[in-house]
Amino acid sequence: MNFENTVHAPLFDETAAHPSVILNPNQAQNWKTVDLNSETAAIPSDWSVKTLSESFSISGGGTPSTKEPAYWGGGIPWVGPRFMGNDQRFVQINHTNSRTLTDLGAKKVADKITPRGSLIVSSRAPVGYANMAPCDLYTNQGCYSFTQSGDGICDFLYFWIRKNRTLLESRASGTTFLEISRSTISRLQFASPPTEEQALIARILTTQESQIFTLRGQAALERERLSWLAEELLSGRIRVSQNEEGQPILNSNSFFKTITSNGLEKQIPEEWMICSFSELGGFSTGKDYKKNPPGDTPVYGSSSTPMNVSVSGSLHPGETFMIGRKGTIDRPHFVSEPFWCVDTAMFFNGNTRIDNKYAFWIARFSIDWKFYNAGTTLPSLTQSAVNAIQILTPPYEEQLLIAHVLSSQECHIEDINRLANFEQQRFDWLSSELLSGRIRIRSDE
Repeated sequence: MNFENTVHAPLFDETAAHPSVILNPNQAQNWKTVDLNSETAAIPSDWSVKTLSESFSISGGGTPSTKEPAYWGGGIPWVGPRFMGNDQRFVQINHTNSRTLTDLGAKKVADKITPRGSLIVSSRAPVGYANMAPCDLYTNQGCYSFTQSGDGICDFLYFWIRKNRTLLESRASGTTFLEISRSTISRLQFASPPTEEQALIARILTTQESQIFTLRGQAALERERLSWLAEELLSGRIRVSQNEEGQPILNSNSFFKTITSNGLEKQIPEEWMICSFSELGGFSTGKDYKKNPPGDTPVYGSSSTPMNVSVSGSLHPGETFMIGRKGTIDRPHFVSEPFWCVDTAMFFNGNTRIDNKYAFWIARFSIDWKFYNAGTTLPSLTQSAVNAIQILTPPYEEQLLIAHVLSSQECHIEDINRLANFEQQRFDWLSSELLSGRIRIRSDE
């Protein structure tokens, strides 16, 4: 994605969040050539090349004896790589975890505590995770703590490490697992902007990153809502109807009858039925596609994902779902277009009593497909066993409404993810341009 032409658009002059920040392309004459980590690089003429140890104080951590109870459970945060990740800004902290330190245990780890706002970088398992310290804490021996000692800013280094994680990985060594030593990471060089520009770069990237984290978090919450809606709607505990404008209305249900389905006793709405897949049309097995001439119909494999091949003809006109018969047997996939699938997959041929999209949601959320596994080394489903599975079958009109509600929720999640992906692309571009100096940033205050 090309963002060069949008440098002066509202996002990049940050008029809403940062009215005093201005971004401008760096001019050709404002560059110099330097040696940077044994490679020739061009950096802005007012930037300098520094090692990490020149701009930051770097310290390691440790682990007190786990056999000494007096060292543990005191509430002082103690973290390692397993508390870190690329999908979070801060190290995860659990103050109630038994793996916190007492004052006595803390003295066994380091001479001084890592202060809030420091950068924590994992040195192994894996190399190069970078997260900020949300509070004063200690680390184990799998991390290095960076605190400002020169003209470096930890928030700037956070983004630099994330952008250059492959550099850290390339300098790691080890037989059992890769690890980057303290001396090696200390000697790594970075192109250091003036302190004020470091702060502004961190400020812009933090704003953009926060938007991404917010969207990812929103998508996660909406996925939880989808799971809850599916559980309630597909069981009949919540019923769906339409108002005068044709919009779906959700209401709790209080009228149930007791039935036996798939060997289990359960309560379902009074007007619902229990039907097997075979009573509703049943599943058909895919066929070998290799005798078909090339065409426009996509071929799906056993994992219900498109293969890199298209043929003439189709096994089904679409608007139904398929599932793997061998290998991946628990990922139903809805297909809207005509398709062909291989003989290690099955597809549903619904009749007039069932809406195929409703059946897909049942297959996705209400059936434990691994329970029907007939294989030993390779997971397998048999057509007869799948067709014998019984499912809850509401009146057809309610099937349509349930499918509509769940599909609308999934579309909402996809919209959020698309926006998050776009913002991620924008962040990646901004990060590359700002950390290289190709785009310069200044305050207009």
